[in-house]
Amino acid sequence: MKKILFRSIILFIITIILFYYILKDNFNESVNLLFSSNFIFLFASVFVFFISFIIDTYIFKTLINRHKKDYTFKNACKLSIMTRFFNGITPFSLGGQPLQVYELSKNNIEITDSILIITEMFIIHEITISILTALAFIFKICFNIIPNNFLWILTLIGFFINFLILIITLFISIKINLAKKFGKLII
Repeated sequence: MKKILFRSIILFIITIILFYYILKDNFNESVNLLFSSNFIFLFASVFVFFISFIIDTYIFKTLINRHKKDYTFKNACKLSIMTRFFNGITPFSLGGQPLQVYELSKNNIEITDSILIITEMFIIHEITISILTALAFIFKICFNIIPNNFLWILTLIGFFINFLILIITLFISIKINLAKKFGKLII
């Protein structure tokens, strides 16, 4: 418990120093902007983030439990936090998945099963993004919520890219022989 408290204090101090360097040039403007924001929306966004995190962790735990029955929600929560951290500190968010494979292999889950779990999680993520983008289309058409045509174009581009990635991932997952040929061609 003392280690956790010490590490938390160190992390808090590093965070304060980081915020100081980020905000030192226009600190007063940033603080005024924060306090002039609507706190209901601020708390709602934090609440939605935590709900999203819990759901993401639960899905991850469910996928892992198919290969290891005694994997706990606490372990899945730790792994999700570590994954988000490594995605945040590595370029192009490429550090999270190798970390997941490593951590799952430390818990006696085969590397191939770990990669399968990560691929399934990626497919679930892409399906979710595609559904949310489709909902954005519906809201755009029904309520004309997007105030700017540029944002609408970015939404369309993002939808088509995510949908294409989803189709390719599903196709490669189903057609394994084709995926092997494609992998050999790339290598």
